[in-house]
Amino acid sequence: MKFRTEVEIPISEKKIQISDSLFSIGSCFATEISVKLADSQFQTLNNPFGTLFNPWAVKNSIPVKNSIQEIFENKIYTEKDLDFHQGEYLSFNHHTSFSSENQKDTLRKINEKINLAHEFLKRSNWVIITYGTAFVYEHLAQNIFVANCHKIPQTNFNKRLLTHEELVNSITETCHILKKICPKEAQILFTLSPVRHTKDGFSENNLSKAKLLCAIHKVVEQHEKTAAISLCMKSLWMTCAITDSTRKTSSIRVNRQFSTFGKNSRKPIFLMRLIDFPTKTLK
Repeated sequence: MKFRTEVEIPISEKKIQISDSLFSIGSCFATEISVKLADSQFQTLNNPFGTLFNPWAVKNSIPVKNSIQEIFENKIYTEKDLDFHQGEYLSFNHHTSFSSENQKDTLRKINEKINLAHEFLKRSNWVIITYGTAFVYEHLAQNIFVANCHKIPQTNFNKRLLTHEELVNSITETCHILKKICPKEAQILFTLSPVRHTKDGFSENNLSKAKLLCAIHKVVEQHEKTAAISLCMKSLWMTCAITDSTRKTSSIRVNRQFSTFGKNSRKPIFLMRLIDFPTKTLK
């Protein structure tokens, strides 16, 4: 008896080799996969800004620069880039793990990670981007979109769902920026996190995931091997059951998903159906 939907993933002609460098950014699912890759002795760097959930956080716009753009520019954060709340210095572009009571410590952690990511991306063979939601939060007083609300009262933010055009533009611009910094032979893989954001509401979560899926497919239509990314996306989409009662990614089920990609291989390589890094002009 089968208690889950099994999806057979065809073996990709392009495989991730043990000598490759893999940069991953996005939701907690990206972190889980990165940890498994690192355990398998791959060269990896994951989420230099901490967990990011939506395309606008991964690639933002005026009035706030995005994480990928800041890595590309090797941006140096200063005191004016930080906020202060409940005794801690924080950045709205970063996860709470970067916050601290000491301003210099916060800046040091942020700048060290950006510099590390800048150097790593310049030699990365693969970039894995995992989106989790199409919802964003706007800080009302500062008129900026934030990557993390840092448990500040929700009355300080306006929550809304990104439009299809905003999602497509964000993902497209991410490709443009990555093309500038990564080696020309680099490959990019978009995945959709199966973790359900039930706090948004079940119907709202489904709508959010569907909008992300549509936007990703719209972008990869301008690249070769778009059917390949569709197969990988469907595989991840069918793993919505990998979340446990706390809505966090279950390690047992992550192992199952990871082994699905790696089976049929005699070597420690990560088998996926992948699109080539942008070879056509993005409009």
